[in-house]
Amino acid sequence: MSAVICLANVWKTFSGGVHALREVNIQINKGEFVFLVGPSGAGKSTLIKLIYREEMPSQGRVLVGGKDVASLRPREVPFLRRRIGMVFQDYKLLPDKTVYENIAFALEVTGTPRRQIQPRVRHVLGLVGLGGRLRSWPGELSGGEQQRVALARAMVRDPLIILADEPTGNLDPDTGRGIVSLLEDINRLGSTVVVATHAQELVNSMRKRVVELAGGRVVRDQERGAYR
Repeated sequence: MSAVICLANVWKTFSGGVHALREVNIQINKGEFVFLVGPSGAGKSTLIKLIYREEMPSQGRVLVGGKDVASLRPREVPFLRRRIGMVFQDYKLLPDKTVYENIAFALEVTGTPRRQIQPRVRHVLGLVGLGGRLRSWPGELSGGEQQRVALARAMVRDPLIILADEPTGNLDPDTGRGIVSLLEDINRLGSTVVVATHAQELVNSMRKRVVELAGGRVVRDQERGAYR
């Protein structure tokens, strides 16, 4: 299988000499579903930001889709991000746009032809079970529904990779299970999925690949792993 994400001897050092990541070596292949686990401050969010090129490595190489993210010119970064769907703990929906408009906006900013936008938005909302909420406002939705809208927005460009940073952190356990089940469905459709999480029960029940970080280092990389 071909690697879609590769971190080779990656260090990330912030001001004051704080090492967020140390000698990280990870290869994630096309179609994998990977949980990133570890205590707060272990480096999970930093690792995700490096893949998305929100941060740059201090040392080592981060390759996404075969491209070294550090070597991309500024005008090339948006094209990298079009291949990545991001899901955040706090949803990051635009409160002054409807559900439909929030998802359509992700296509509009990339120049998608108008005739393609409506069918694609309706399709992904159907996949996450919100086909009847197109005209709702984010403030009218429950937390679980808002996260499903965020998932639909991440899916709508048919990304190579879905990155989810604590996607169930603000949700009750049952709703969280539903969100992770949707991520698993997205994975079956072909996207590589990487989820940073503290949700121990979910990780233990799904038995996917688990990469554990501690002190900025990879301390475990286990197929069909558990949280601990």
